[in-house]
Amino acid sequence: MRKLKLRSYDCWVDRWSLRIACFLTVLACLLIAPCSSQGQDDLPDITPCAGADGLTRLEHDGQAGMWFQMDTARCMLGRIAALPRYSQRLELQGERIRILLSTDNLQRRRYEVSVESEQRAVDALEAAVRGQRHAEKDLNAWHRSRILWFIVGAIVMAGVVALTAYVMDRLE
Repeated sequence: MRKLKLRSYDCWVDRWSLRIACFLTVLACLLIAPCSSQGQDDLPDITPCAGADGLTRLEHDGQAGMWFQMDTARCMLGRIAALPRYSQRLELQGERIRILLSTDNLQRRRYEVSVESEQRAVDALEAAVRGQRHAEKDLNAWHRSRILWFIVGAIVMAGVVALTAYVMDRLE
């Protein structure tokens, strides 16, 4: 009797689903990696401007305020103008994260499907092995012996001949 070896990579569907998942992962990495490195250098620095530490309180016509140098004001306005670009960058990063999460969920589902199909294949193979063993046991069962049925046939035939002879003897 030949022993069957069960391996997870024997199933054609599992192998292809794993290849597709790997391909999509590599494709996502190749598409996202250049995007993450592009455009980061064009955003201005939003660290505090020089001179913003030395603000002086003042009051003019009953209005309270702060006094600072014109260079510091220009720097602050440049930083404020850059904030919408940072907001866009954050939205793009959020969209990339959503895409990665959906890709991750898709890969998890594919993995679950491959595990389920592997389990179904293993169950079918085990059922086939059980059926084969049952058929082998049934093939070698005592009631399938040719010698047994030959002897039973011979006994029945001898009985029929003896009964016929007895009946013929009684009739004469």
